[in-house]
Amino acid sequence: MAWSAEKMKQSRPPGPRLLPGHAGTGGRDVIFAWEQCKLGDVCEEVSGNNGNVKGLPILTISAANGWMNQKDRFSQVIAGNELKKYTLLKKRSFSI
Repeated sequence: MAWSAEKMKQSRPPGPRLLPGHAGTGGRDVIFAWEQCKLGDVCEEVSGNNGNVKGLPILTISAANGWMNQKDRFSQVIAGNELKKYTLLKKRSFSI
């Protein structure tokens, strides 16, 4: 799955939130906690590509090494005609 974080520009991003005074800190406001939310609340799923992937590295994922160039992993690009099903990740996008 691939996701774009562009949605975060419109909404408050997740992250540490300052909590009011806490007994463990002598009442000072220094405790941070992560706000729990659903992935779809802060980003949106993306898929596909515009067909213009010529010259871009074609990646595969390996359990041992993470993202790798297909040429490094398999000595060639194995995607063939299936490139139309690949997702083009742009800036502020990530894959899980």
